Amino acid sequence: MSCVFGDTLPTFAIILLPTGNQPNSTVSGNYGYDQEGPFGCFYFDSGATGFNITDNVAENCSASAVFFNHGNADLSVSNLWWRNAQSVRNDCVWDPKQRGAGPFWGNCTVDSSTTVEVKPGSPWPAGAQAVIDAAGRARG
Repeated sequence: MSCVFGDTLPTFAIILLPTGNQPNSTVSGNYGYDQEGPFGCFYFDSGATGFNITDNVAENCSASAVFFNHGNADLSVSNLWWRNAQSVRNDCVWDPKQRGAGPFWGNCTVDSSTTVEVKPGSPWPAGAQAVIDAAGRARG
């Protein structure tokens, strides 16, 4: 999956509502910006399992750049750049008090060495700019 998205989606930009395990699936090369709402730019709903989220850029998200909801498993984030957003919200934990909880929850990781906040007014690092340039239509 690779795309550019912006102000046409007022709540979240990419939402994944998969059923069942999607082992070795990748969400890569996306530039999301100007997203409002509680879920941020990349949202993985309950049940999203088996995704590698890498080489993505999020800008001006009112919530998290990436949000893992309860009930997720085997998700990983690396090579994420964001500006004017929160980092990764990782609610991917097993909680036996949660309705429908099961031991399959968890194992969601964030590579903190490759998830980078870019301060407003600073240029995008080369890797982030390459994602933006390759993602599709220009912003605006």
